[in-house]
Amino acid sequence: MKGYSEITGRYLKVQKKRTILTIIGIVLSVALITSIATMFKSFQDNRIRQVKGYSGDFHILFNSVNSGHIPYFKAHKDIKKTGITRYDGASIIGKRKKSGRNVELYVESYNKEMFELKNIKLSEGRLPQKEDEIILEPWAMEVLNAKVGDKITLKLGEIIYPEDEGNGKEINYEDIKFKEKNSKEYIICGLIKESIQGNGISYLSEESSLNKNEKYNIYANINLKKQAEVIGKQIVEELNLEEGSIWYNEELLRVMLKSLDDSENRIVGLIAVFFIILVIVATISVIYNSFHMSVMERVSQFGILRSVGASKNQIKRIVMKEAMILAIISIPIGLVLGLVALKIVIMILGSLAFSMFEGFEITINPIILLGSAVLSLITIYISSKGPAKLAAKVSPLEAIKNSGSVKKEDLKKAKSGIIAGKIFGIEGQVAYKNLRRNKTRFRITIFSMVISIVLFIVFNSFAYDIKKVEKVAMATEPEYRVMLSSDEVEEDTISKFCEDIEKVQGIDLVYKEIRESPAIAIEKDKLNKEYEDLTETNFYNFDDGDYAFTYSPFYAYNSKSFEKSKKNIIAGEINEKKLNEENGVIIIQNAHIKTKDKKRANINVTNYKVGDEISIIPSSIAGDTDENLLSHVGKIKVKVLGILEEDAVFENSWEWGSLRFISTEKVYKDIFGELRSNNLNIRTGKDVDHKVIKEKLESIANENNMYILDNVEAAKRDKSMMIQIMVFIYGFITVVTLISSINIINTINTNLLLRKRELATFKSIGMAEKQIKKMIVLESVYYAIIASFYGILMGMPLSYILYRLMSELRAYEWNIPWSSTVMAFIGSIVIVIIASMISLRKMSKINIMDSIRAEE
Repeated sequence: MKGYSEITGRYLKVQKKRTILTIIGIVLSVALITSIATMFKSFQDNRIRQVKGYSGDFHILFNSVNSGHIPYFKAHKDIKKTGITRYDGASIIGKRKKSGRNVELYVESYNKEMFELKNIKLSEGRLPQKEDEIILEPWAMEVLNAKVGDKITLKLGEIIYPEDEGNGKEINYEDIKFKEKNSKEYIICGLIKESIQGNGISYLSEESSLNKNEKYNIYANINLKKQAEVIGKQIVEELNLEEGSIWYNEELLRVMLKSLDDSENRIVGLIAVFFIILVIVATISVIYNSFHMSVMERVSQFGILRSVGASKNQIKRIVMKEAMILAIISIPIGLVLGLVALKIVIMILGSLAFSMFEGFEITINPIILLGSAVLSLITIYISSKGPAKLAAKVSPLEAIKNSGSVKKEDLKKAKSGIIAGKIFGIEGQVAYKNLRRNKTRFRITIFSMVISIVLFIVFNSFAYDIKKVEKVAMATEPEYRVMLSSDEVEEDTISKFCEDIEKVQGIDLVYKEIRESPAIAIEKDKLNKEYEDLTETNFYNFDDGDYAFTYSPFYAYNSKSFEKSKKNIIAGEINEKKLNEENGVIIIQNAHIKTKDKKRANINVTNYKVGDEISIIPSSIAGDTDENLLSHVGKIKVKVLGILEEDAVFENSWEWGSLRFISTEKVYKDIFGELRSNNLNIRTGKDVDHKVIKEKLESIANENNMYILDNVEAAKRDKSMMIQIMVFIYGFITVVTLISSINIINTINTNLLLRKRELATFKSIGMAEKQIKKMIVLESVYYAIIASFYGILMGMPLSYILYRLMSELRAYEWNIPWSSTVMAFIGSIVIVIIASMISLRKMSKINIMDSIRAEE
């Protein structure tokens, strides 16, 4: 042996069990860092892909730009890709059979980059490559009775609506005029995937089509090294564009963590720092625990080295070298384990979501792996410094006697554990006394367990908050939709159509979208004070008191829709007969809103109770003045007969940000005069064959001269977004719980392995195997109870700090995380019992004499 440092490698080989336990501790820490960082990155990347899919891969839109400015955008150093669109005009492509109303198509031209930025998808054919080529939506092809490859001539011009449009009165469609500007012949080269945008898209040649007398829209994909708003304002000023001509793709910017709101970016950064600090503290504690236990086990060995001439610095180097060797072994394993564990968790949880989880990808980012490795190396170095100093301080004489790690008890404290003794017997009393016999070991064990409990409470409450906040912000589209107009299709025909569709296997719900938006007079004392403070609500004085006016959606439900809604009832009842007799309504009071300071919040708009009456003013008589609204208050009243927690049918109605009303078709007709079906929505069950369903639906639709819009991809996308959030949440909890649990098991297991001599001594003085097991289990439970107490004491404030940070982004109410604390308490007790039972199985095989002679 050339030097003391060579002892490190030999020790690691000889003490394989101790080495493996230490490696497990380090691997768990590295896996925790890797899995959490990868989970966040994967979720962000998937959200970015989804948003680009339906919103477009652009960051800024500049409206009404002169053609002379286009080269400026093309040459701009901060713009990576420039999409150009031109509005070519509207075209009348047909007449509705019954009413004779015009069927309108709006034609635009895109340059090559714009097709990429807008993510246009085709179900047939190809994208336009010439100015006389066009792609259309399926409904337009049906109206034109055309197919891909056909030539069509479109008269392009302007639709002129009556001047009084939008004042609440019914539009007279005979007053709508069309002013033709030009006529153009197109070849249909492609079919746009199911859409209801009403667009036809042609090709815009930048070489020959740009006209100095026309205006263009510019879609810019920018270099996000600078803030989007800075680039946008700079361009508007330099080109002297109108102030309102700029629009930002805020949803995409937000998921890319480049929000227009600086405070939002700052808060997201603070939340990230919060988690990083928490994870670093957790990893340091786990690794420190592993190394400290290893040093305590070898007190006598370090003493012998000191007695034969090893200096303090040499002892430190031995421990630090050991740490680095274990780091080199453990970090690659931890990185792989973190990714594999995450992949397995995602696969298991994702399989529960069936096809809705398609497309979620785990992002393996080299920067994250490198960062995790470097961070782990730093934490290992920091964690090993303390034990290295401890090893260097060992007195040769005390160490050889092995008395350095155990201090003499204070005889005055010998009476402790009397209560535990009375409840659990002598085993309980001895177990209690054992806790603090070695204060250093006690503190390390408790601290390690506390960290695991704190991690679980904080991350679980965070996941719960994310679930609560995001749930209301996720709209889900029906899988199929039939576009209706009450002046085109008789109600009897619609009803028969619904009955036929309901017979198709796999159909979950068929419902008409019958909706109005009347003005609602809300009494001041019925308006939620918190809602009033968060939003800008105007009040009007009236004889009977103050009112807040808002426009709210009012839906008419059929019996099956009411049946589906019963699961969400939180007050009153859903009784169609009573609703008809008492002019009753079911209300939904909670709404997703934007606050004065542009935060998002989910909050109750009002505090109505069952039995209250609400004044409704139909839009046809509401007019456009405050005085007119006030004059109609109290003329039409509805009675609240039930309150829903959320809408089970129109799942995307959160967007109204207002009180919502539901009633029967009879009540709806009595208030608004007629039933107006805008759409017929069709929802399917899980794991259905959409190809078979669509064929059957189209067959039924053709018999009734209706058109089925295939919305499956959009519905799947919306559901997938919610499912991915849920999988992210529960995957996150699973990974943290798994790693925390293994940490506790490793801590308890290590604690017991270091006490072979002590347990052998108990056996030698006559303690039965059963009594030893009971004592160890009780001691482990004591550890769990004490650790839970401190863990909850630390976890709750940290949970609140995280809430305060998140509430800067989304306004919501903080609830004490009781469920997380109860789960942490019960879980820690169960885990330590399992851990102690596993260790005791090994300990039962020990030889009494060999163990008493052995060094701890």
